[in-house]
Amino acid sequence: MARPAGVKNQDYEEKRVALLDAMISHVEREDVVQPSLRQLAIAAGVSDINLKHYFGDRRGVVIALFKHMRDTTRQVRAAMRSPFQSVSEAIEDYVRLASQAGTDAPYIRRHVFALREAIADSEVYRHYVVEILEPAAEAMSERLVASSNGAMTPEAAHQAGTHIVFNSMFLGMQKAMDPSDIDAKEFRAKLERFGRWMAAGLEAELKTVAA
Repeated sequence: MARPAGVKNQDYEEKRVALLDAMISHVEREDVVQPSLRQLAIAAGVSDINLKHYFGDRRGVVIALFKHMRDTTRQVRAAMRSPFQSVSEAIEDYVRLASQAGTDAPYIRRHVFALREAIADSEVYRHYVVEILEPAAEAMSERLVASSNGAMTPEAAHQAGTHIVFNSMFLGMQKAMDPSDIDAKEFRAKLERFGRWMAAGLEAELKTVAA
């Protein structure tokens, strides 16, 4: 008997996740730049029509990939929330995590893909902020509040977390998008320098607030 209209097959979500995994692996390739719906379908091993069944149009595919990136990085954000004895130590540890991520080529290419898509489409950009940037910034802001024993307001922590995450992520993507920039040591030096600047500024502000 045919399935009633609007009713999903039992393995719908499982198949959907498998398609997303396949497409994520595709966009992590160095030679892939803003792939078409057809190219994404081929990478997933299905037809265009089948891909549309699960995600709608190409924009729907891209937004679904953003959400998949968010869902598969929960553990990273959990680690980002762990507090430290001071704001400086909290930032130093984040720089260590970001340095590791920044030298993970597939991970960075995934984010380069996301940024390119966001720049090209204002609606996609909104989802880029909600699904990728904001969750990471919020995790970092929670760490800063906890590491300052609550001395940093949630508003200030969110602004600081946003700057820390966005700029660190950009440094990693800048390295991936510039073929001449292959020096991992220099990348880490830039990231560590930025971390020191942020830590010094935040520690100074906390002293001013406490005075």
